[in-house]
Amino acid sequence: RLLTTSSHDKAIHEALALLAEASDVDRVYVLEHHRHPTTGMPAVSLRFEWVRPPLRIIRREPSPLQNAVSFAGLGLDPWHPLLKAGKTIAGTLTDSPAAIRRQMVKAGVRSFILVPIMVDRQFWGVLGLDDRYSKRKWSMGESTLLTTMATGVGGALVAQRAHQALRQSEERFRMLFEKSPDAIFVEDEFGMVL
Repeated sequence: RLLTTSSHDKAIHEALALLAEASDVDRVYVLEHHRHPTTGMPAVSLRFEWVRPPLRIIRREPSPLQNAVSFAGLGLDPWHPLLKAGKTIAGTLTDSPAAIRRQMVKAGVRSFILVPIMVDRQFWGVLGLDDRYSKRKWSMGESTLLTTMATGVGGALVAQRAHQALRQSEERFRMLFEKSPDAIFVEDEFGMVL
C-alpha cells in the first residue's frame, strides 16, 4: 500500500498505526533529517506521528523547517553518524547516555528503537518507536521488520517525490501548449501526425 497509493501521507499514517499495534508500542514517528535553518547543524523535524489512543493521531505538515531540532538539542549527537551509516539504535532509559536519558524522562519513554530511513541510498530520516511502560529489549526479528518498514516508508517518499515531479512536468507542458501562439504537432516514430 505504501508504494502503490496516490495518498502517500495517508498510507504512512495507516502503516504507523498498524506498526504500533503489531509491536505494542505507545508512539511511532518519522523524523526528517536536514540542516537546521539557522545553525546549519544536523537537525530533525517531526514529519509523522502516531500516539496510542486515547490521544489522537497527529499529522505534521511536511515542511522541513517545522519543529527543527538539532541532533545535539535532542542529545542524539553521538548517534548521528551511526544513523547516517544505516545502523539501528535501540535502548532503554537505564542504558542510554545522560543527555538522552534526560530527554526520555521528559517524554516518559522507558525504551526506544531508532531505524534509519534511506532514500536513494542517502540518509533521509528516522523511524522511531517508543515504549512508555516497559524496559524492552528489541529482538532481531523486530529490528529486521522495522528496517523493512523503514525501507517501505523510504520507497513511499521516493514515489511521492516522483509523483510530484510528474505533476509539475505535466503542468509545465500543459501551460506551454495552452499559451503557445504557434501550432504544435506530435508525430509518431514514422513521422505521421497524431
